[in-house]
Amino acid sequence: MRFLASMILACVASVGLSAASTAFDVRSVANACHSADCPAVVADSLAALSRSGADQARIDEFVAAMAGELLTLVQTNPDLSAPISTALDLAASRATPGSALARDLALLAQLIADGHANSLSLTAFNGTAHPLSTTAPTAGRNGSES
Repeated sequence: MRFLASMILACVASVGLSAASTAFDVRSVANACHSADCPAVVADSLAALSRSGADQARIDEFVAAMAGELLTLVQTNPDLSAPISTALDLAASRATPGSALARDLALLAQLIADGHANSLSLTAFNGTAHPLSTTAPTAGRNGSES
């Protein structure tokens, strides 16, 4: 999951700010997940991104940044765990197949589905702090160790 955090920190400023459409704005997507069907919102955004001609690197940047926003959202709104977990699974399926990002997104989705959202911290993926509490299923390890 260290890879996911690196991607989020590296691209959160660029994703959304340069996009002309709110479909490409990760914060808008996360905000829409409050009041709409989150998996559908994410699917629509990913489809729009693909239609715009975005390459796989751009899609990976988008899903990484979106994962950070959705984790923050689910930590303050635990009742959204199921739809956000499903949305993250969808995002994982659109990340580069077999990549560390895809594995990390799938792990994040599973941990959220299992009720461990508040045990996760994307800001702690710096190699010196454990991102997961010792109560999470990975016992303080960095997920896929990517």
